[in-house]
Amino acid sequence: MPGAELPMTLSSAAALSRGRRVYRFDDGGPGILVASAVDLDSFHARFLAQWPMTRVADATTDPPAIVIETVSDVGGSLLLRHPGLPDGGLACADAAEAANQLVGTLALELGLRRPTWLSLHAGAAAGDGGLIALPGDSLSGKSTLAMQLAARGLAFFGDDRLMLAPPRDGGRWRGVSLGLTPRVRLPVHPLAGTDYIAFVAARLTIEHRDAADRPLVATVDPASLGGKPFGSAAPLAAIVLPTRVEDPDTLDLRRAAAGETMVALLRQVAAPALASTALVASLRALVAAVPAWRLTFGSSARAADRLLELSRGT
Repeated sequence: MPGAELPMTLSSAAALSRGRRVYRFDDGGPGILVASAVDLDSFHARFLAQWPMTRVADATTDPPAIVIETVSDVGGSLLLRHPGLPDGGLACADAAEAANQLVGTLALELGLRRPTWLSLHAGAAAGDGGLIALPGDSLSGKSTLAMQLAARGLAFFGDDRLMLAPPRDGGRWRGVSLGLTPRVRLPVHPLAGTDYIAFVAARLTIEHRDAADRPLVATVDPASLGGKPFGSAAPLAAIVLPTRVEDPDTLDLRRAAAGETMVALLRQVAAPALASTALVASLRALVAAVPAWRLTFGSSARAADRLLELSRGT
């Protein structure tokens, strides 16, 4: 979608919000304003259940950071606009896609407002010993492991995205929850174990089905997982790099080398306000301060039991 094809940016905040609903997403400060042609109330629980959102006066004079508008000639029926997106905007086929894409755009805006923070593609859960971050590619097992730990009593911090805040006044790195709604691919893999399957089944809402009406994707209310709302923080105790394999007997947890951890984190991190040299320096400081582990597993149930021991320092 070349930049030249995007509609001209409107000049005033009033013009940007006219004819649209305006929402404020809490960010611990003035809030992130979204002017939207989509009714976001109906999508809030599906995507951002514990990120506080309020409807504000539609004619606000404050400039919205993000705009969702109806546009028919850019390859989709809606356009999600933010300066940090490629070409300044993203075409979306329908309201659900626009609301889903808003999640990443809000995280992008938050990263710009917190220039020293890192946004990590990771699952996370916290126990008494601190937070375990599970960065990894899709299908690596990070989401399942985070929810498995929640099923074992740890506080759920997210299944896909985590903010990392650097130390203050000699303290520790902290993981910060975004309060996002976790999603589960269906059917749940049998190696997750019957207890976990029952745990998820009691809390899920089917979101997508295939042509044969078989459920494919569900959401889970994060509050039912003991999930921490937006802005909740916990000291980072460990970084665990997960790799899922098909052998049910495989379970290997070993310390990861600094170089291996750096490469893995560079694949999963975003820091829109940092130059590349500053990002590398920040990751070096993170790797030097927080122990990292490589986890290879077949059964997420057995792997979660081992991570529970790790969270307790055993």
